[in-house]
Amino acid sequence: MQLCRITTLTLCAAALATASARAADAAATPEGELPPATSRKVDFARDLQPLFAERCYDCHGEKKQESAFRADNRADLLKGGDHGPALVVGKSAESTMVLVLAGLHEDIAAMPKKREKLTPEQIGLVRAWIDQGAEWAEATIAKKQYNTN
Repeated sequence: MQLCRITTLTLCAAALATASARAADAAATPEGELPPATSRKVDFARDLQPLFAERCYDCHGEKKQESAFRADNRADLLKGGDHGPALVVGKSAESTMVLVLAGLHEDIAAMPKKREKLTPEQIGLVRAWIDQGAEWAEATIAKKQYNTN
């Protein structure tokens, strides 16, 4: 009986120590504060292109590139702008774009500035898309149809 109590207490103490260590690790990294990536496969044309067109292209599109950043084509998105590459393919938690959209970047204000901020679910879609390889298939509808000017 005594051995059972000691074993139970030891297991409880180990579990608490592990949980505390995980919580400390999560708080120490931006990923601990980021919305989780969506678990389903993300289709860029269906899930993200309309969102990017509505929230990003006015300031980071064909006509205007604030901070030398253009988000309306994959090559420029990967290249990034004044703050370096916008994303690290396969590593959304390390991607500047995700940190900025979530308002967690140390040097860049939360985006978009002039539009409604993305919801945690939308940021989760962006994260999943980056983690899944950031594949980019243009929608069959022209980008101009998404223009919100």
